[in-house]
Amino acid sequence: MALSRQAFKAKFKEDLLAVHWRQWSALGVASHLPPEDHWILDLESLMVSTWVLGMEDRRLFSASLEWLTKNAEWVSVSRLKGVAKAFSVTPFPQAPKALFHGSLLARIGEALPQLKKLPLSLRNASSHGEELWGDYDNALRAFRVRGIAKPLEALSFPPLLQAHLRALWGADARVEVLLYLLFREGENSLSLAREVNYDQKAVYRLLERWVKARVVEKREGKYVLMDKAKWARFLGLDLKRYGYLNWTRTFLFLDRLARMLVTPPWSGDDYLLSSGFRDLEKEAKRVGRDLDVPIPEPAAHPGGRYFEPFATAVLEMLSRILAGARRVK
Repeated sequence: MALSRQAFKAKFKEDLLAVHWRQWSALGVASHLPPEDHWILDLESLMVSTWVLGMEDRRLFSASLEWLTKNAEWVSVSRLKGVAKAFSVTPFPQAPKALFHGSLLARIGEALPQLKKLPLSLRNASSHGEELWGDYDNALRAFRVRGIAKPLEALSFPPLLQAHLRALWGADARVEVLLYLLFREGENSLSLAREVNYDQKAVYRLLERWVKARVVEKREGKYVLMDKAKWARFLGLDLKRYGYLNWTRTFLFLDRLARMLVTPPWSGDDYLLSSGFRDLEKEAKRVGRDLDVPIPEPAAHPGGRYFEPFATAVLEMLSRILAGARRVK
């Protein structure tokens, strides 16, 4: 049976919001869905993606704000700004506004008295596009603490490994670098810095210190974690049971697609959507590789015929995220 545009949009939105709700549930937010128990979570990427999708589910938006008012100590403000900048892009060619904007991050910090000490404003963030955030202003003014979020407690729960390590070391680059090296085979400092959303010089200095400490070793220009099994035992982590995704890259791709699906005239035309899908092909393939989901080649599906195979692949990505299925590396 052919996948219609309406069916795809409905299923995509349902599953994408489910991914977010399950992760917030794991973080202690009251939810109608069970907590995420397959993936290591990324607080900053989850927050920014939730705010991008905010007007698609205002309860989700409000829940994320309440959680932040009670758990700001676990958040890396510098990394949050870095992730926000990564999302401050045009979601697709000819889109009328950016996916995210620094002015919204600043407004969240200004609107919530509990966050007054967090320097959330982005340096050099212009006022461009501020008139486009009226719905968010209304949501921020209406925000009330409703008791649906609580302070983090069970940090030994494996999906909360990021927060667990921050309890040991603080919210700095060490946590993200160790997480990456635990689940990946190694990388050079520049590529690793891009993966974890930290400054390359800081990551390089950290890795060189770890080489001297015999925490990592260099192999053909890449830094590789030594004694990975010992680290896993120390952290009580089953590396085969839990998976690691670059959530910034994953959410950024999915959120760009989500924006396209609600933006006229693309949202109502299979041919325009197919054209937009082609623009996101490179990003889709990178996420697809992590989830072992092949992305169809545009040349094999000319015109509007690219809609269904691409949409089917995207739904398979979301299905595998929800099921915890992943490519073994």
